[in-house]
Amino acid sequence: MVPQLDGRIVGGVATTITSFPWQISLQRSGSHSCGGSIYSAKIIVTAAHCLQSVSASVLKVRAGSTYWNSGGTLVAVAAFKNHEGYNANTMVNDIAVIRLSSSLSMSTSIMAVGLASNAPANGAAATVSGWGT
Repeated sequence: MVPQLDGRIVGGVATTITSFPWQISLQRSGSHSCGGSIYSAKIIVTAAHCLQSVSASVLKVRAGSTYWNSGGTLVAVAAFKNHEGYNANTMVNDIAVIRLSSSLSMSTSIMAVGLASNAPANGAAATVSGWGT
């Protein structure tokens, strides 16, 4: 993604949403708060720490845009649930699901993330996308 906040992901390079069409921007009161991934047309996966001390009514998801602050589709959040074992002190189980108030329309810039069919090998390369550091 094109950096808009504190610069690039460390060691990162600029890209576009069509390379990472599952990437969303989680917006809190109109500003980028966290990233997330599209699991299905109405479900987003994000980090549980992103949803602390917030109500669904102030959250929106921007999908289908290279930029966190413009373009794509902005959808309201209906509800969210943190992992039952999430621990804010240790960051164990730092994962949550978000249910959108309406379905995303899938396209070349809005797609569900592909899920692995088996566990990656130890030391396998991974790619991170987002707008943070």
